[in-house]
Amino acid sequence: MDTHQGAELLEWTDVEKLRDGMLLSGESGEPEIVEAEPLAEALTAGKQPPSLVVFNLYHSAARTAALTVASGAGAALSFQDTFDDRAALLFIGDFYLQQSESLDLIRRAFGA
Repeated sequence: MDTHQGAELLEWTDVEKLRDGMLLSGESGEPEIVEAEPLAEALTAGKQPPSLVVFNLYHSAARTAALTVASGAGAALSFQDTFDDRAALLFIGDFYLQQSESLDLIRRAFGA
């Protein structure tokens, strides 16, 4: 989950100081913040950067998705604010279905 939602659910203080990113399980099993920049670098660190990264996270558009594309991903699908989880699952599920039926979906959608 994104850092803002995670901090709210865990009732952390000073949440206004948090930067965008993800809240992941650390080695000890405790929640650990991974800010957008190191997350983007990790997601694109392989030999071949991903052509698409999908962030089913609140508040992932402004920094997390943008930095992932800046780090080498071809495109990122993300959300600007909060959203209804069921609607997001339907949207992303349909997006993947359409993509599997037409490998040129993204090129056509973005005019590439």
